[in-house]
Amino acid sequence: MRGEPVRTRSKNDTDPAASFDIPVWWRHRPSSGPIHDVGDPRFAREAHVMMAALRYRLVDRAAAMLWADAWIQQLAEPPPELFDVSDPRSPLLQALIDAIAALIEVPPPRDHFAVTAAVLHASLARGKVTVEHAARTLVVERGIEGVDLPDDMIGAIDHIDYGFDLAASGTHGTIAAVRDELLAFTQPFAEAWAAELARVTAA
Repeated sequence: MRGEPVRTRSKNDTDPAASFDIPVWWRHRPSSGPIHDVGDPRFAREAHVMMAALRYRLVDRAAAMLWADAWIQQLAEPPPELFDVSDPRSPLLQALIDAIAALIEVPPPRDHFAVTAAVLHASLARGKVTVEHAARTLVVERGIEGVDLPDDMIGAIDHIDYGFDLAASGTHGTIAAVRDELLAFTQPFAEAWAAELARVTAA
């Protein structure tokens, strides 16, 4: 099916919150574009980053609420979904992500990969995700149809993934070294999305 991620092997996958199957959130929203056009191109970029930041624990629900409140203050006619995000009674984290997703267009797969890599960089640097989770996520993401990364980037991701296996088994290398490789690989993505990351994490 178009847009379905490729499932890869997972090691010691005992934490439900660390699932390596990335939910393709846009399958639950209309494919014809945003329900409400907020009229500011910055919003779509920030919203995409916010969804990934929630998914990979870079920010919490409170940060999402503050971010939504800031946009509500800026927009002349805030869409209803933003009030859903800012509502402290929202029961589920996924409900917040779905509410944000309803406001933006479906991103190209490569943009989705770039945002995921950027957020993983920040989350890994702050200790919000494990090295294993970050490595496995990149493997899954690069397998999504349409991402079409160049061969050298695919090779780098596979090298990181294999390096984690070797380090985790005690065969060769260290987890710390794999972490450094992950941070180096994702650094350019974090730099490309630095403004959005700063806005989302400052909320």
